[in-house]
Amino acid sequence: MYINVSGSMTTISITTSNINSVLPLEILYQIFLLVFSQYPRTFPTIASHVCRRWRQSALEFSVLWTRVVFDRKTRSFEREQLWMDRSRDACLDIEITGRPFRQSSLPTLRAILRLIRPHAHRWRSLKVSYVDIPKVIHALADNLRTLRVPKLEIVTMQETSWLEISRWKFRPFDVEGAPKLAELTLKKVPWVVASPIFAHLRKLSLDDNFFNAPQMGAAEIYSILARCPDLEEFVLWSQAAAQTTPSLRLPPVLPSPTLHLGKLRRLHIESSLVLDTLLQTVQLPTLSLFQPKYSMIPQMFPVLCCFNPLRSLTDLRIDGLRHENVANQMEPYLEYLPRLLGVLVSLEQLRFNRYELKDEWVRLLGRCCTRLKVLAFMDCTGVTGDALQAVTEARMANPEMRPLEALWAVECSIPDLGTERQKWLSAHIARVQI
Repeated sequence: MYINVSGSMTTISITTSNINSVLPLEILYQIFLLVFSQYPRTFPTIASHVCRRWRQSALEFSVLWTRVVFDRKTRSFEREQLWMDRSRDACLDIEITGRPFRQSSLPTLRAILRLIRPHAHRWRSLKVSYVDIPKVIHALADNLRTLRVPKLEIVTMQETSWLEISRWKFRPFDVEGAPKLAELTLKKVPWVVASPIFAHLRKLSLDDNFFNAPQMGAAEIYSILARCPDLEEFVLWSQAAAQTTPSLRLPPVLPSPTLHLGKLRRLHIESSLVLDTLLQTVQLPTLSLFQPKYSMIPQMFPVLCCFNPLRSLTDLRIDGLRHENVANQMEPYLEYLPRLLGVLVSLEQLRFNRYELKDEWVRLLGRCCTRLKVLAFMDCTGVTGDALQAVTEARMANPEMRPLEALWAVECSIPDLGTERQKWLSAHIARVQI
């Protein structure tokens, strides 16, 4: 073993027996936890075969045996039973994959249930993934209805593909059955909107594209959000979400009371129309991220300025809809841009697409959005080289402003952008594409 001390190389010889004799048990457990966090499926077995002391310590450290994975083509689960016995009273993380069901589905599921049901009071997480036999998912979820899982915090259920089968939907547990459920993920698993399991969630990920089901609208999503006051992250995957043309995407008004969600940080909804509708009714003061493809249209500017100032938002794309057919109807909303930039105090990335900008609007970015580091223009008009240089200089001169780290102006006509100015921008901004 070599240790570098004050620039010199010192050789120290330590035998395994010496390490075991001087290493306190508390430190050994910390080493176990550190490696276990990276290799939870293999490290417990490896640790128990190093030496006598490590084996004894590993067997006594029940936390090492708490992740029980059913991932073998068998109906005999002696190894999994051994891990559950060694975990003693510690909380369990149970994972079930599709491999055990390749030859026999329901009999194998019954064998698994016989093993894990007696320990339901210790479940911390339950993950069922890559199962391509719907009746296995259905039987397992239905079996959960009669269980009390007081420590369960995380549930993940994923089928591999949608199949045209029964009208079955995921509806396990009641409020008392899973009082601590904080994270729920359902992929390609039909579910019931009115389920009480949504009540105390912090993270919720759903898929509304199941067979023969209508696309989730703003009203249905609102009803879910209204029952999740502690929600921090909401994701709704909708592969078949209807996409309207930008010129017609006018957000309707949702006839519901104003909802205030003070903890929601991420909102990922595939339908831009649904998202625009929700922003008029659901106030999100802590929201930092939309789904990556979302582009805000000018009609939403008054909403953010007057009703729903997203002061925690870090990333925003704005689509100005620069087109003759919609230019007249967009003009009243475009004037809200300066006020909007003053509201978005946490913005780090700002992208304009097809926007008719004014020179003073661009220069305003030298005085607002103090955390802005990425600025991009795509197919925009009104952008000048002098304004871009002025913004860069203003942000560099003000210690309270974050200097730009990236600047893009693609397919934009910039009349006063000469070679010298382009070199100046490249010298003061790390990434420039013009």
